[in-house]
Amino acid sequence: MRVLISQRVFFDRHGTPCEYLEELYISFFESFGIDLFPVSNFRTGRLSPYISTFGPVGGVILSGGNDVDAKLYGENSLLENDIFPRRDQTEKELVQYALQEKIPLLAICRGMQFLNVYFGGSLIQNIEQQLHLSHPSAVDHAVIITDSVAKKYFQKDRWQVNSYHCQAVTPNKLALCLKSFALTTDGKIIEGLYHPDLSVAGVQFHPERAQDPEQKIFRKKIIEAFIHRELFWTRR
Repeated sequence: MRVLISQRVFFDRHGTPCEYLEELYISFFESFGIDLFPVSNFRTGRLSPYISTFGPVGGVILSGGNDVDAKLYGENSLLENDIFPRRDQTEKELVQYALQEKIPLLAICRGMQFLNVYFGGSLIQNIEQQLHLSHPSAVDHAVIITDSVAKKYFQKDRWQVNSYHCQAVTPNKLALCLKSFALTTDGKIIEGLYHPDLSVAGVQFHPERAQDPEQKIFRKKIIEAFIHRELFWTRR
């Protein structure tokens, strides 16, 4: 299965903009029979002709890393140093491509945040500053599955996940057309969301980084649902 994936952008020590995809994405998704095709943020021309060189595409993944530009939801950014409009534009086109071709889309971490903004929602730009919550990176925590269909699919309503983000989608920032399926135990941060009428969903955690045995079970269920177009990715 060929799947398109977005890439992180950064400046090297010479100030030159570069992009990359972490090796963990490649090895993790290969274990499920998925061949990832990174999409450049610096290409010229339209996305469709560029994608046509990859052959048949079965899905789209919006990866983690970088921050979503707050200007996209009408705010001034608090985090100017990790914003790259070229990436925002690329992911906008990838979402549009997935919807046009009716192929499943999985959004991871920043990808989930971008998905919410794409559909008209907004973000908490800095969890510790704006929500006054301690939110250390790389610390595992529990999430509660709140959607009845998801509870049945995952077979229990509480799972452990990792955390590598400073921005967040909260219930009051969720796009009107989207629904949440997982929340932190205090209910303040959305950990999973989906579109009820489109083959689109996102998770706030990184399935490719999960090490805990329970996390591995949870991520396996999610990726298999994405591949087989079950749960949130049912053919529509």
